[in-house]
Amino acid sequence: MRSYLLRQLRFCSVVGLSVMVSACGGNGLVDGETTLADGSAPLPPPPTNTSPTVPASGNQGGPTTNPQDGLDDQETINPDEEETNAAYNCVRSIDVNYYDEPVNIPASQSPPGGLAVEDTPLFVAFGFDDNIAADGMKNITDTFQAQGVTATFFHSTTYLNTQTQPEWMRAVSAGYEVANHTDTHNTSTSTTSASWSNEISTCYQKLSAASPSGLGATAIFGFRAPFLAYNNELYGVLAQQMYWYDSSIEGGYDPAIDGTNHYYPYTLDSAGPDLTYLRGAGFTKTDFDFTARPGLMELAITSLIIPPDDVANEYGFEPASAPNTWPNLKSFRERVKDKFPGQKGTDYERTGYKVPGLDWNLLFDAQVTPSEFLAVLKYNFDLHRQGNRAPFLFGGHSNYYPNAAPGPDRLQALNDFITYVKQFPEVRVVSYKEVFDFMREPKALSCY
Repeated sequence: MRSYLLRQLRFCSVVGLSVMVSACGGNGLVDGETTLADGSAPLPPPPTNTSPTVPASGNQGGPTTNPQDGLDDQETINPDEEETNAAYNCVRSIDVNYYDEPVNIPASQSPPGGLAVEDTPLFVAFGFDDNIAADGMKNITDTFQAQGVTATFFHSTTYLNTQTQPEWMRAVSAGYEVANHTDTHNTSTSTTSASWSNEISTCYQKLSAASPSGLGATAIFGFRAPFLAYNNELYGVLAQQMYWYDSSIEGGYDPAIDGTNHYYPYTLDSAGPDLTYLRGAGFTKTDFDFTARPGLMELAITSLIIPPDDVANEYGFEPASAPNTWPNLKSFRERVKDKFPGQKGTDYERTGYKVPGLDWNLLFDAQVTPSEFLAVLKYNFDLHRQGNRAPFLFGGHSNYYPNAAPGPDRLQALNDFITYVKQFPEVRVVSYKEVFDFMREPKALSCY
């Protein structure tokens, strides 16, 4: 069988589901080997990711409690409740740096692991693509560090140069996740398997190269396609190169998704509800036959609903003007639609006034102001919080937050949004990889 161990560790084959560390010595080598099958030296193990910890507890009398399982000695476990009990036990049973037994996680609008909604952490994750400019990269890193939160950087290595490398490296040193966004940023829905393979492997090689030419980032788990343009060939290459998750598909476009009932991340053992809807609704870039990729998880980007005018005062944006008054403003939703000609405007309306969850689509495509940008983020986050607490996965571009105007105003809006979400005790601002870890082994809010 092919094992989903870290791609960077190259893999060795084992029979059945034996423990990969003992079989491979933890570095991709069969015991006794000094080089891998391709003649290369093994890579060092990746850094340890943050995992849930065991909260302090004490026995106040009555039946004794086993600190390892949190159960009273007199209790028994109903097999149907075993998964739920495991989710409330904060001790991890997996090593988050290894993925040797692929999981099959069907799409669901309910929290995983049998967790009750009120016991489920609401993850907010930011993933910044391209990262073209040093000043924007620095501004994002500084802002997030000041807030005490993290993010994921989906780097396209065509932009790795003497100006950007120090800032990319600083983010690595600060513990930010690095993910793959191709080498040239020149892919599309017609890219061949061979081209995808070269783009993804070249990007990885450059990111993992030692400083000063690269970042020394060997623990690269995730991928996002440029322009969110993907095809069946891409997913075959991601599976072949042992990536753990993808974040290229736009999630929640089905009109039945109202912001409170998004799907949790799922594995691509089937096409999943988001791609299935997009294909069925005739979105042309999804017009391909999908081949199942067991174990590859999709962290679909959260689609964003443009808020209605009746919440304008709450979220701080301009509603439509009263008739025959100045300025003669249309509703916020109508103003956005005016920016979307033809089929794009039709798709915007038929999906429930939704746009892709990327800053480009808001700031440039819909041409919202920084205050409207903040309003859209807060409105959609609140829907998640009031609903099933599915992860809020937002995509950005660090170069949209430069020192020059309007970068500071956009950055302030993003900073204000982070401040807003942090006030809620159920929220955790995390990397995409940490969302993957949660889906693989769900744990209750109290564990984080």
